[in-house]
Amino acid sequence: MRRRAAALLIVGALALVPVSGCAALVPRPVPAAAVECDPPAPPGATDAARAYTDAAHRAHEARVLLSDTIAAQDMMMSLDDLRTSAANDEAFLTEVRGIDFPPEAARAADDFLRAVEADDDFLLTAAAQDGYYAEHAAERNRLYENRTRAGHALREALGLPRSGCSLNLP
Repeated sequence: MRRRAAALLIVGALALVPVSGCAALVPRPVPAAAVECDPPAPPGATDAARAYTDAAHRAHEARVLLSDTIAAQDMMMSLDDLRTSAANDEAFLTEVRGIDFPPEAARAADDFLRAVEADDDFLLTAAAQDGYYAEHAAERNRLYENRTRAGHALREALGLPRSGCSLNLP
């Protein structure tokens, strides 16, 4: 299971295709399972809204794999799970940073990026220091709530419904 997760991390949410000495980003297809709990952008949505939902859907596959790993470990997270979660987010954030958000969503996008980065910084610190996660549970909850609120605010600014996906993540 961990080898497959590592392979997904290496492949990431984007495939790189060499083009005349450069690398062009080519998005992978959107997994059907992601669309089941997180509908695609509605008709008439902006390019940014469509790009964001597509990025979220592509990130879903790696998140489900991690969620299943945690469930198989009797809902216990390993330090590797913390690192995997942050690595999964980095691939997703790479796509989100490449989106040209309209002015009415730009601040929400920046807030979302900062919230995910802060959350991932915590996870990587916890992965490097045994016991850190448990010792800083209140901070972890605050960061998780900030990330959730920022995600809802970005979706609202883009005219997107909230995601209905429920996963077991750090």
